[in-house]
Amino acid sequence: MGKYSIDSFEQYRLTKLRPAVTKAEEKAYCMLELSKSEFEPENGELLSPPELANETCILRLCLCSAKDAADACGFIRRIGSFYEGGKRLAGVVMTAGKFSAAALEEIAKAYIQGFESTFLLAEPGSELMEICCKLGVQPGLWLPVSEGILPLRRKIAENNLERVWRTKPAYIHAGRSLTPEEMDAACRWHASGADVPAALGSAMTLRRVMFPSELTSGGVMPLRVWLQNIGTAPLYHNAKVRMELSRGEERFAISVPGFVPSPGLGDTTFNVTAQLPELPNGTYDLWAGLEVKDECVPLAIDAEYVDGMYRIGEVTLDDTSRPYLETMWEEQYADGYYPLEDPAQPE
Repeated sequence: MGKYSIDSFEQYRLTKLRPAVTKAEEKAYCMLELSKSEFEPENGELLSPPELANETCILRLCLCSAKDAADACGFIRRIGSFYEGGKRLAGVVMTAGKFSAAALEEIAKAYIQGFESTFLLAEPGSELMEICCKLGVQPGLWLPVSEGILPLRRKIAENNLERVWRTKPAYIHAGRSLTPEEMDAACRWHASGADVPAALGSAMTLRRVMFPSELTSGGVMPLRVWLQNIGTAPLYHNAKVRMELSRGEERFAISVPGFVPSPGLGDTTFNVTAQLPELPNGTYDLWAGLEVKDECVPLAIDAEYVDGMYRIGEVTLDDTSRPYLETMWEEQYADGYYPLEDPAQPE
């Protein structure tokens, strides 16, 4: 520990947990293509669309059989009413077919209204991309690499779409394994996924968790959390840190307030005061997880994993009163302290 390290300025002794970081997981999205002729046959019978698979899905609609723009818009809104808000639906690829410019605007509005909380995706430079931008809605990028890397790069540059990835996802469509050049381009485009297994998208790790070594049952637990996104893209959704204590088969939830707004690439650190449950004195296993859209997401850490939660260490509780923990972070370090050493790498 160096003279100017953060540990030298602590007022209260802390427990520091550093789970080992692993590589980002290779994953692929599931492509679901729905044709209007298949789910709205000419005999007038309306069929129910299939349920989404138990994995990340991208939806693409085929409007080729639509009689006119109104018919196409009705189909888009109907499918949107069925899938909108689904936890597994990562995005909707905007397709239109051969319609006039005025009809394309109505179709774009149908996509925007039918999928209000779902990311819309469009090819760079496409008419639907331009119309949506004029309507004040920026779609994410749909990147069919079979067209070639250079043409896609040119379209992205010509339409000033280089920074779209900061707020909207980009997805690669290949239909086969990605070449090294395509994989390199996907990383540069900050792609969130591909239709073939690839280490793309967000990959959250829990680099360090710090809290007082002495804690009171039923009291508060001041936490300093260091998250890191080692993936190629932001998370794009608010995340909530979950924590639990366990002893044997019993689990006890720790109330961790607040959420992490759309973690971007790199580090996210924050302090929070959690509430511990009333439990008998003793030592308990500490479990941590990251919840997005009411579901725990995998973390790139090497730790025991059960039901979306990772066992990262232990916590000892007793019945000693510690009122100072309520404001611990305000006085933990000296005024004006600025760390002159970077945090150590996890062991």
